Amino acid sequence: MITCPKCNELNGDTRETCYKCGVSLGDLTVTEKKHCSDCNSLYTPGDRTCKVCGKELKVCDPRQLKKNTTPSDREFMLSILFPTVGSVLGWMYISKGEKEKGKALIITSFIPFIVAVVIVLIIIFIISIT
Repeated sequence: MITCPKCNELNGDTRETCYKCGVSLGDLTVTEKKHCSDCNSLYTPGDRTCKVCGKELKVCDPRQLKKNTTPSDREFMLSILFPTVGSVLGWMYISKGEKEKGKALIITSFIPFIVAVVIVLIIIFIISIT
């Protein structure tokens, strides 16, 4: 995470400007960062392996960084088990400019409601035919 020098807000490692105040966070240059090609995590030049997945880090070229647009498994599970949390997370991602992640979490948070309605309809149908 990169801290904004003006408002001290935390921003994602790949952001070039602060999402809150718009101040430039500095350019990612090849000599400053390394990244994991699998999980896309960013690290300082001294790191050799990814702390998330254990893969070897490569020198970072910002043009080649792929943006992770899918929520993690943990976020999906939270959305299903606690729909309100999933909706809040979704709206937070949307407000930070990560619309695809936000939409996926919001849509996932509706699954428990849909399942509950289907179960209730099945129960009503079974009761009505007996």
